[in-house]
Amino acid sequence: MGTAGERGCILLGGPRGARVFPRAAIAPNLVLAGLLAHGCGPGFGQDGTPGDDDDSAVPGDDDSTPVADDDSTPSILYDHFCGELRLGGSAQAAWEAAFAAGATPDDTLAPVVVDPQRETRYPGNWPAPTWSWLPGGGGANLYLLEVDVPTEQCPLRVLTTESSWVPDTEAWTWLRLAAPDLPLTLRLSGASADLSTGTVAAGPWQATAPRTLVALSFSAPGRIVYWTTSYNGALISVQLGQTAPVYFWGYDNDGGRCVGCHTGTPDGLFFATQIYQPATGGYGVEVVRISDFAVYPGIHGTVSNFFLYPDTGWPAASPAFWNETDPRLVVYNNGHLKSVGLVSGVLTDVTASGDPQFQAEPSWSPDGHSVAYVSCNSTASSLCYGTADIWTVPYGDGYGGAAAALAGASDPSVYESFPAWSPDGAWIAFNRASDLPHGTAQSEIWLVPSAGGGALRLAANDPPAELGQVSPGVGNSIPKWAPGWQDIGSDRWFFLTFSSSRTYGLPQVWIAPLRVDGAGQVSSYPALYLPGQDPSSGNHIPVWMLSDP
Repeated sequence: MGTAGERGCILLGGPRGARVFPRAAIAPNLVLAGLLAHGCGPGFGQDGTPGDDDDSAVPGDDDSTPVADDDSTPSILYDHFCGELRLGGSAQAAWEAAFAAGATPDDTLAPVVVDPQRETRYPGNWPAPTWSWLPGGGGANLYLLEVDVPTEQCPLRVLTTESSWVPDTEAWTWLRLAAPDLPLTLRLSGASADLSTGTVAAGPWQATAPRTLVALSFSAPGRIVYWTTSYNGALISVQLGQTAPVYFWGYDNDGGRCVGCHTGTPDGLFFATQIYQPATGGYGVEVVRISDFAVYPGIHGTVSNFFLYPDTGWPAASPAFWNETDPRLVVYNNGHLKSVGLVSGVLTDVTASGDPQFQAEPSWSPDGHSVAYVSCNSTASSLCYGTADIWTVPYGDGYGGAAAALAGASDPSVYESFPAWSPDGAWIAFNRASDLPHGTAQSEIWLVPSAGGGALRLAANDPPAELGQVSPGVGNSIPKWAPGWQDIGSDRWFFLTFSSSRTYGLPQVWIAPLRVDGAGQVSSYPALYLPGQDPSSGNHIPVWMLSDP
């Protein structure tokens, strides 16, 4: 654990770094040590931290920004990909000759790249992605994939007969580490060939505009825990940087309904979840320790009984009120909000004065001052089922105060729901839909300043245009933030998770990088598919937690 003075740290907890998480290593330690020992060059500081600007001994680094080797043209070029042709499918090296004279630019006949999408950003610890494409109008079945890296003399070259390719460990390591924060250029050429003989019948062709992608110099720490329809309804955990989801926690809860309306606690040690309570025939709340799944130690009997109460759920936590003495939660309770002291047993109504409707789906600000919620005319099981707008109310030490509609997220002509406060307190992400407050294909992820203002539609809503899918129409739903951020110069980077039915037809977990510059301008980037999910199950509410498995 670092200190607040460390460079390259992800800040966690309160609005200005109540906790600090050091920048995670981008490669496994052994691989990273080997790269450094062999003179990896641009992108590494003297302390071996990717992206540091303390590498004054590296030619070409003018140290004018927090990113290493920030000259427009790197002065050291390496040859890790020179002379290497990687093969995929039934491709043979001899077929490379078909591409030797170059490809004809033709957007109609050329193969069409589906993934990566344009301007994709990968966290530094992202596992090797699957890049995929379509044959295009020329009916290509033989492909040459080339990736240009600013710090490499030669491009990475792959000849394949497949419609997708996954970089191996070595290739992906170099692509991520060679030029962090600098654009890599992906070019795909395709030809129609007789694969039994290797004879090219037509082509090759290449799209006129290549794809660009960026491997970020910082990582995404922690893990994502999401609810799945599998296992009769259970929570699944994925450690960021790994591809194997693991069973996290489940319960015999009448078919698994809403066991996953959950949140992680700010200390990363517990999670609170809505769950079916057989004793009362309704939904309540449990607070569970991650290490052994024991109920929160020392929880007051009054709270334990209250958590059995029918129609209680959707717990929310704030770093400002999560402590060892008396950690608190704000929960939905029978159409209103309740503050709960787990140890003291103090229960108070967070009264939303001035709001004549019900309150649901709370999100508590990092500084503890305010609660964002959905104001609606019909609720059940902690969710809004009627009109839906985002409002905020002062926490008021658990007693609430004068509530107000959040400008930019309270348009009466649409449904706004599932607010989520950014970890620095500056933004609120939410669902916006034209027909229903949740469970609709028309929902999208939008962003609004937490003080109110113009709402922004995120580019991460859009699936690859090449698949013929559009948003609204793919059910982007329930945004959740990573619990920290990364400051690079004047830019602040976040990661946002959500569910979407794009590509696979059922909800799956996606992750979107988000950048806010020094002037407050937001840039969002294409969403990344969380690897390893079961596409035959519905995966929802991807909550980002800090704790390790």
